[in-house]
Amino acid sequence: DQEAARWRARTEELRAQERIEVAVQTVLAESPQSFWARVVRAYRFAQAGTWEQAEGIVSALREQVPDEQFVVDLAAAIDARGPLPPLSQLPITQF
Repeated sequence: DQEAARWRARTEELRAQERIEVAVQTVLAESPQSFWARVVRAYRFAQAGTWEQAEGIVSALREQVPDEQFVVDLAAAIDARGPLPPLSQLPITQF
Protein backbone atom coordinates (compact mmCIF):
# COMPACT_ATOMS: atom_id res chain seq x y z
CA ASP A 1 0.00 0.00 0.00
CA GLN A 2 2.78 2.41 0.88
CA GLU A 3 4.60 1.73 -2.38
CA ALA A 4 1.39 2.19 -4.39
CA ALA A 5 0.70 5.50 -2.64
CA ARG A 6 4.21 6.68 -3.41
CA TRP A 7 3.83 5.83 -7.11
CA ARG A 8 0.37 7.42 -7.20
CA ALA A 9 1.81 10.65 -5.78
CA ARG A 10 4.68 10.58 -8.28
CA THR A 11 2.24 10.03 -11.14
CA GLU A 12 0.14 12.99 -10.02
CA GLU A 13 3.27 15.15 -9.79
CA LEU A 14 4.32 14.20 -13.33
CA ARG A 15 0.83 14.91 -14.66
CA ALA A 16 0.84 18.35 -13.04
CA GLN A 17 4.23 19.11 -14.60
CA GLU A 18 2.92 17.97 -17.97
CA ARG A 19 -0.16 20.22 -17.66
CA ILE A 20 2.11 23.18 -16.93
CA GLU A 21 4.37 22.39 -19.88
CA VAL A 22 1.37 22.03 -22.22
CA ALA A 23 -0.01 25.38 -21.04
CA VAL A 24 3.38 27.03 -21.52
CA GLN A 25 3.80 25.59 -25.02
CA THR A 26 0.26 26.63 -25.92
CA VAL A 27 0.76 30.23 -24.86
CA LEU A 28 4.07 30.39 -26.72
CA ALA A 29 2.50 29.02 -29.89
CA GLU A 30 -0.84 30.83 -29.82
CA SER A 31 0.15 34.18 -28.30
CA PRO A 32 3.91 34.60 -28.70
CA GLN A 33 3.84 38.34 -27.94
CA SER A 34 1.54 38.08 -24.92
CA PHE A 35 2.60 39.05 -21.42
CA TRP A 36 2.79 35.41 -20.25
CA ALA A 37 4.74 34.27 -23.31
CA ARG A 38 7.31 36.95 -22.53
CA VAL A 39 7.40 35.77 -18.90
CA VAL A 40 8.12 32.24 -20.10
CA ARG A 41 10.85 33.45 -22.45
CA ALA A 42 12.50 35.37 -19.61
CA TYR A 43 12.27 32.25 -17.47
CA ARG A 44 13.85 30.10 -20.16
CA PHE A 45 16.66 32.57 -20.76
CA ALA A 46 17.39 32.53 -17.04
CA GLN A 47 17.22 28.73 -16.99
CA ALA A 48 19.83 28.66 -19.73
CA GLY A 49 22.04 31.10 -17.82
CA THR A 50 21.47 33.92 -20.29
CA TRP A 51 20.88 36.33 -17.44
CA GLU A 52 21.22 39.59 -19.38
CA GLN A 53 18.49 38.68 -21.85
CA ALA A 54 16.28 37.48 -19.01
CA GLU A 55 16.88 40.78 -17.18
CA GLY A 56 15.92 42.81 -20.23
CA ILE A 57 12.63 41.01 -20.67
CA VAL A 58 11.70 40.89 -17.01
CA SER A 59 12.41 44.57 -16.41
CA ALA A 60 9.94 45.49 -19.14
CA LEU A 61 7.40 43.08 -17.67
CA ARG A 62 7.75 44.62 -14.21
CA GLU A 63 7.07 48.05 -15.65
CA GLN A 64 3.95 46.72 -17.34
CA VAL A 65 2.57 44.77 -14.35
CA PRO A 66 4.65 45.60 -11.27
CA ASP A 67 2.63 43.58 -8.75
CA GLU A 68 2.38 40.20 -10.53
CA GLN A 69 3.84 37.87 -7.90
CA PHE A 70 5.42 35.34 -10.26
CA VAL A 71 7.17 38.13 -12.16
CA VAL A 72 8.37 39.70 -8.90
CA ASP A 73 9.76 36.33 -7.79
CA LEU A 74 11.32 35.70 -11.19
CA ALA A 75 12.94 39.14 -11.23
CA ALA A 76 14.39 38.59 -7.76
CA ALA A 77 15.82 35.23 -8.82
CA ILE A 78 17.30 36.73 -11.97
CA ASP A 79 18.82 39.64 -10.03
CA ALA A 80 20.38 37.19 -7.57
CA ARG A 81 21.37 34.75 -10.29
CA GLY A 82 19.73 32.22 -8.05
CA PRO A 83 17.14 29.46 -8.17
CA LEU A 84 14.08 30.30 -10.25
CA PRO A 85 10.56 30.03 -8.85
CA PRO A 86 8.91 26.77 -9.83
CA LEU A 87 6.73 26.93 -12.91
CA SER A 88 3.97 25.41 -10.79
CA GLN A 89 3.54 28.93 -9.36
CA LEU A 90 2.56 30.32 -12.76
CA PRO A 91 -1.06 31.48 -12.65
CA ILE A 92 -2.03 29.24 -15.53
CA THR A 93 -5.68 30.21 -15.31
CA GLN A 94 -4.62 33.66 -16.59
CA PHE A 95 -3.14 32.22 -19.77
